[in-house]
Amino acid sequence: MSAATRKLRTAVFARADGKCEACGRWMGESGHMDHVFGRAKVPQSISNCWALCLPCDTRKTLNQPSAYFWLKRFMVHAAKHGYDAEMQRAMGKMYALIAKGRAKSHALAESLNE
Repeated sequence: MSAATRKLRTAVFARADGKCEACGRWMGESGHMDHVFGRAKVPQSISNCWALCLPCDTRKTLNQPSAYFWLKRFMVHAAKHGYDAEMQRAMGKMYALIAKGRAKSHALAESLNE
């Protein structure tokens, strides 16, 4: 891990205060720093990374229950922290999933945590 990534991870986990930023479960320092939009697409920054507990990280990686679900969850996180550009990027990705017919389970995904 590079020094820049270590510094970013420290900042992300400080913001998380020991809790998963997706589900709120206590995780301490044992979680994973997830790059929401992928490092190859968007430079890593505190605004496009979040701290996830291992179960959430696994579910997000597998798109369970759906990519739409995780984008919506990230939008809540981004709104909470005032990351407007990331919120807009997530919304654009959600609309793209809907347009491609790949958000069929979005109603189910939304109902699971509301």
